[in-house]
Order: sequence, then C-alpha cells, then structure tokens
Amino acid sequence: MNVSFSILFLGWWLLGQWQMSRGGLHPKPYISIHPRGMIALGGNVSIRCWTESEKHVEYYLTKEVNSYTTTPSAKVADPCHVIFPIVSASISDGGSYWCLYHNESNDMEWSPQSDIVYINLTDPILPKPSIEVIPTNEIAPELNVTILCRGPENGLIFALHKANMQVAFQTTKPETDTAEFLFVMLTLEDAGNYTCQYHQRGSPFVWSEPSEPVEVVFRGSAMAILPASIAAGIALLALLLLLLAYLLQRKKRKGSITKKEKQPMDKASEPDVEEMPDEVSYAILNPQSQKTKQTPDSLDQRSETCVYSSVVKN
Repeated sequence: MNVSFSILFLGWWLLGQWQMSRGGLHPKPYISIHPRGMIALGGNVSIRCWTESEKHVEYYLTKEVNSYTTTPSAKVADPCHVIFPIVSASISDGGSYWCLYHNESNDMEWSPQSDIVYINLTDPILPKPSIEVIPTNEIAPELNVTILCRGPENGLIFALHKANMQVAFQTTKPETDTAEFLFVMLTLEDAGNYTCQYHQRGSPFVWSEPSEPVEVVFRGSAMAILPASIAAGIALLALLLLLLAYLLQRKKRKGSITKKEKQPMDKASEPDVEEMPDEVSYAILNPQSQKTKQTPDSLDQRSETCVYSSVVKN
C-alpha cells in the first residue's frame, strides 16, 4: 500500500515538474523550521509551509532519509500557510524536509518543491567529544593552529562550530577516533570559542551534545586595537590643549588691549607744582583744572577761574 502510494505520488510530482517547466502558474512555496538549530530528543518542533498568493491549496510535506522519500502528512492551507507539528521528536524524525502543493480542484498541477530544511537531533546518551587546541598558548598572527576533536569510537563524523555556526566538517578514518582541523589565524574573527560534535555514519541526523568550549586567543588582537585607540586619544587630547591655549592667548590679548584703552581715563593727571621764591607753594583748588595740564601761560590767561591757596613752609 505504501509502495503504491509512493509511486503514485512520484508520478504526480514528476508530472507537476514537467508542467512547471512548460510555464506553470504556481509559485514556489516557502518553508521554515522552528526552533532552528539542534533539537533535543523528546523536544517539539514545527515545520511551516506557505506562499504569498495561493490560498486554500493542499500542501504535502516530504521527507528524505537515506535516499528514501516519504510523505508523512498533507494539509489544506488556511488560508495561505500550513504548520506541520512534530511532538516529542524521536530519532526517526531526523532528516531533510521540503514541501509542495497543488490546487484542490486540480491535483495534476503541482508547484515546484520548496527549499530543503533539516531536522538534526541531539542524543544525550552519546558521550561528549573532547576538544584541544595546539599550540595551547596565545596565537600569533599567521600562525598555524590545529583543533583536535576526539570521540568515543573510530570512524565518526565531526562538525566544528564557532559561535553556534558550523565552520568545518570532517569524516575520520575507520582506524582513528580524532579529527584534525587545520587553520591559519589571520584576523580577529578567527579568535573565539570553538566546540565540536559528532554523529555515527549510519545516523547522519542524530548528533552528540557539543563538547566543552575551548578558547582561541589571538595575541595580535590587543596589539592591533590598543595602539589605534591610544593614538586617537592622544590626538584628541592634543587638539583640546591647542584649542585651550588659543582661547587663553586670545583672552589675554583682549584683556591687555582693554587695559591700555582705559588707563588714560582712570589715571588722574598730576598737577604741575612750581616752587615760588619765598618758600611759598601754590595748590590748585579748582577741580576743573585737573583735567588739563596747566602751563604758566594758561595760568595767566585763566587766573579768574582759579582759586589759589598759599602754603608757607616753616
């Protein structure tokens, strides 16, 4: 029964692909998985399929495991998307998935298949791998670095991760249990925390839990960043000092000019004092005369406006 259904479904899908190649009108559906990343055994995950225009079409979720294709479920969109939940995920739920759809009124016209998403599971029963960095001290720029991942048995397949992103993948030889990842540290982005995981050859979607993280320290990082920050700080400080010196000099000049302009008005002119023959000195009592320096001629001409007081020296 399952074989007949699979053959019928494959025939429909091939016919749909042929019709799409001749200019079919059905757009390619989208697919997403939530949550993303590794799913622990027994956890829940959901797969969503949708389009932006097609409504109330019937979606088929397709799964491939070990080159064998199955269709675990089908649903009608409401109105433009469907959600396929996987509750309490088991080892058999791991694999690659995609979806496609057709109109309910015409099951001979199929859409193209969506992109492929993967469900990867972690099995806590599997022992964690160990990880090691060589050399163990700080890494200098352009130095070769080896990251070793070691598993509990030979012939495992390892993935190396940095910041939860897979950066390398390696299959070990049947006679060894260790994968060697070789790098040349060039930039600051190469530094950070690394972990590794493995799966057995016969279970490509069932992984061990990640190893303990190991940190790769890039010795050139501080040397590359610190001088630049110090230079910027020194330049800013020098600029501020120059600006402060300019403002102080400008204020000093302005104060000097203002003092010179005010000095003739603030300082009273001293009256001329002449000693008279008979030990008599004269003092000007008219305050108006202090504003203009007096000469003997001017004293004669303006004697009527001045009042003199004679002081006899004893």
